[in-house]
This record gives sequence, C-alpha cells and structure tokens, in this order.
Amino acid sequence: VVLLILILIHWNACLFFFISHYIGFQTDEWVYQGDPSLVTQYIYSFYWSTLTLTTIGETPQPVKDAEYLFVTIDFMVGVLIFATIVGNIGSMITNMNAGKAEKRNRMDAIKQYMNFRKVGKELET
Repeated sequence: VVLLILILIHWNACLFFFISHYIGFQTDEWVYQGDPSLVTQYIYSFYWSTLTLTTIGETPQPVKDAEYLFVTIDFMVGVLIFATIVGNIGSMITNMNAGKAEKRNRMDAIKQYMNFRKVGKELET
C-alpha cells in the first residue's frame, strides 16, 4: 500500500510539473517557482504533491481554471487514499479479533456441552 501511495505521489508530482510548464513557470503563485536544477524541480514537485494529496500542508492558492480543476481532483484523490487506508486498518483489526471470537465461541460451546452432560468440575479443568 505504501509503495502504491508513493507511486501515486510521484505521478501527481510529474503532472504538477507538466501543468506548471504548460502554463508557464513563475506566471502566477501556484505554478512551479524554483530554479532550473532537475533535482530541485523534482523534490519541490514531489513535496507539493505530498502536501496536496495528504491535505496536511498549505499549498499556494490556484489562480487559473486549470489549476483549480487539478487541485480539486488532487484533493478528491487524497480523500480516497485516506479512506482506503482507514478501511484497510479497520479490516485488519476486524480480522485479528475474528480469530479470538472464534476461539471464545468454541470454548463456550465446549463448556455448554460439558454442563449438559453433567461433567464434574475436576474433569472440566
């Protein structure tokens, strides 16, 4: 799941950089503002994508319609990622408790059978 999230953040960072390039670097506050170094461009784009998809950071306000559309889609994808993670954690907890509940049900059935057959306390333990 973590690898899938990292890949999604990477693709989103690439889309952010492409849209910034298409609109024009430094044309408004939303698009990429940094230097021409490829490493810096990728790190900033990845950082921006992480902030947007996790909705934990303050990102620049979009200015153009394309920017608003992209950010809106990003926020929706981020909410879906969060919901998927919470759902998976809930399923894991449910599955962990299912084994314990099955064991408890079997023990209760055995105790009930022993009571029905009037098995002595010494044999029960």
